[in-house]
Amino acid sequence: SGNINIGTGGGNVTWDCPNSTIDGSTAANQGVQIVEGPAIAVSNQFLIDADNVIIRYMRFRCTHYSGDPGAPGCTGGSRNVLAILGGRHIWIDHCSFEWGTKMLGDIGDGPRAATDITYSNNIFAESVGSGAVLIAAGATRISFYRNAFISNALRQPDVLPHSVQFGVDSVVVELVENYYYNFVT
Repeated sequence: SGNINIGTGGGNVTWDCPNSTIDGSTAANQGVQIVEGPAIAVSNQFLIDADNVIIRYMRFRCTHYSGDPGAPGCTGGSRNVLAILGGRHIWIDHCSFEWGTKMLGDIGDGPRAATDITYSNNIFAESVGSGAVLIAAGATRISFYRNAFISNALRQPDVLPHSVQFGVDSVVVELVENYYYNFVT
């Protein structure tokens, strides 16, 4: 339990273990939080590139956020808090994503297709970058079920215009019972 700090130099954690579960529900005290300091370049904090992955009860944050959206305090670089580079059957449940300096989530922007992805019961809050979640070319069959999007300016979620990539020629995105609060313009 506690913080897992991946450093301040633009480092990341790449999860490439298929048929696996990361479950913070039994952690003591405040649970498990993946944190990072200021990035020095465009990068991703936590990357998934595997099939059949479940991530539950985790927190993903930039630690240097001051709490003031006008002066975010996340300095240097541009960070996606969580990026799904590729994989099938990925479930992200009861997690929170905050203070990404680029986006809170990025799906399908990697070397292979990202399909059958479900985000359920999560919080996407206070992106200090370009928005909450971007669904890129190479991603399809994406579900957002009962998530909260709080104080984000854009991409709640946003689907990029798709071209045929990795055999994905169309995108299917499902939005069911999501909550949007304080849409920042």
